[in-house]
Amino acid sequence: MFNTPCLTSPAAAHTLRGGGALKRGTTDMDRRREVATDRLLLRPWREGDGVELQRLFSDAAVRGERHMPSARIARLHEGSLQQWHTNGFGPWAAIDKATGSWIGRVGLDELEGWPGADRIEVGFELHAAWWGRGLATEAARVALAFGFEQHGLDRIISVTAAAHAAARRVMEKAGLTYQGHALLDES
Repeated sequence: MFNTPCLTSPAAAHTLRGGGALKRGTTDMDRRREVATDRLLLRPWREGDGVELQRLFSDAAVRGERHMPSARIARLHEGSLQQWHTNGFGPWAAIDKATGSWIGRVGLDELEGWPGADRIEVGFELHAAWWGRGLATEAARVALAFGFEQHGLDRIISVTAAAHAAARRVMEKAGLTYQGHALLDES
């Protein structure tokens, strides 16, 4: 488990998006919760993102060792929607600004069943074609700032499989520090 009690100034510039016309299906509240980086538009989870999430986890490279049947992915999708309604934050859909492509699920995620009191995680799952470009780090830094600065969170964790060195590097680049490990039953 990685976590950090405070956020240092992230290197990635971030601005809350504002102005402009609303896209169909986008509410004014959604627009205030969108965050733009140099390369990404991070927008609140929407109903239509469930199809993209199924496609994301159909890739064995993205799934890793996790068992991700369709029913579990559907629960993850519903939970992502619910978190925005309940917490005012949750996972974002990551959109590549240059192409408009849906490239993954990133941001803050409340971990149900986590064995500790700190259950808000910064996570990042991108289509493999987008790996190695620093996008996960860029999104993680912005999500940490969003959680600490906009929502006043005291602590944000990040969790990965012990063997997932690339995810651990992203966590470290985002400013998180290693705190130890825990076992999580993902059934």
